[in-house]
Amino acid sequence: MIADPAHEAVSIPAERWHRWHEIVREIGRDDHGLAEELDIANTAPTRRNLYWAAIAARILAQWTTGDRQRLADEIATELEGVAAPPQRGPVGAFAVNRDVPTGVTMIADLAHEAVSIPAERWHRWHEIAREIGYDDHGLAEELDIANTVPTRRNLYWAATAARILVRWTTGDRQRLANAIAVELENAAVPPH
Repeated sequence: MIADPAHEAVSIPAERWHRWHEIVREIGRDDHGLAEELDIANTAPTRRNLYWAAIAARILAQWTTGDRQRLADEIATELEGVAAPPQRGPVGAFAVNRDVPTGVTMIADLAHEAVSIPAERWHRWHEIAREIGYDDHGLAEELDIANTVPTRRNLYWAATAARILVRWTTGDRQRLANAIAVELENAAVPPH
């Protein structure tokens, strides 16, 4: 049985972590969950945690300009590079001339895996976004993208936009943003 590459540990030199944390400080440590996601990835450097930090950086790159955008894009690219599983066949299988043996599939990038979500759930999520304030902080846009192309990555981007709202709102809006973030995160998680 092939292990889930998302939970595979990745070895990253301490100098690289230090540089990434310096970049985050330069961008603004409290911005858009990037610092939090990088801390999680530093504590448990799995491909999945590194990829989630990369997504937070990509969202930040979309919402900023100038040097901050350049730095966010730079760290996102690096994090995506180390998070990507190496192309490999199953353990013990030997492919001749790069041919994959019949009946064997390569490990797919879990982030781009399509997720089936019932129409009622999408409808409810859009209703929650409207209740929060449909134009707030990219949640509506990220939710529309995820609805159009429901991949794990797009669902996580929408969840990240909701998490940002949790930090920037109070009361009922904060409670609703937290509820939709939890649901989106759960829908985005690959099966164990």
